[in-house]
This record gives sequence, structure tokens and C-alpha cells, in this order.
Amino acid sequence: NTKFLVAATAANERSSSSLAIMQVVLAGGFAFDIIDRSTGGTLNIDPSDWAVRYVFAGLIDPIGVWFTVNIVFLFFLCYALVRLMRYLVGEAMGILTLRIKLNKKIRSEDGLHSF
Repeated sequence: NTKFLVAATAANERSSSSLAIMQVVLAGGFAFDIIDRSTGGTLNIDPSDWAVRYVFAGLIDPIGVWFTVNIVFLFFLCYALVRLMRYLVGEAMGILTLRIKLNKKIRSEDGLHSF
């Protein structure tokens, strides 16, 4: 009976790892969409003046700068997501650590056993 329980637990751990990887991959796509939409990209509208002045001239026209900004934002968003998932897992486990220091003399071994 425990063999089936161990196998089910292992399968559950594998599926949870796969789910975590999928969440990070989807967060990466979301990060690219946020940056793309922030300047009016793929919305079929003309970009605003601030986007042309600051984003296009300063970030998109120089080679590799826009790619670097996208990758940095991707890593930041994925890191934040992983930290949030770890926090939520820790909260869901409901682990409570309680440490008590008892400064009390024990007179004999009999007293220790009765305590």
C-alpha cells in the first residue's frame, strides 16, 4: 500500500515542478506583452509623442538596447513570480515554529520523569 502512495507522491511532485516551469514561461510571455503594449505596439494606434521621443529614439533605435531592456524586465518579473510562489507555498503549508526556553531546576531524575 505504501508503494502506491510513494508513487503518487512522486507523480504529484513532478507535476507541481512542471506547473511551476509553465508559470514562469507564461510570465515571460506576459512580460514581453506588457513592454510591447506600454508604447502602443500591436494596438494599431499611432505611438504617443513621449513614446517616440524617449522609447523609440533612446531604446529601440540603438542596436541591442531594446532586447536588453526586454530581457531584464523578463528576469525581474520571473524572479518576482518565483518569490511569490515560494511565499504562497510557505503560507499554505501552515508550518508554525515555536521555541520555548525553560529555565527551571530539575532536582533529580525522578522529577525529570514526572515532568
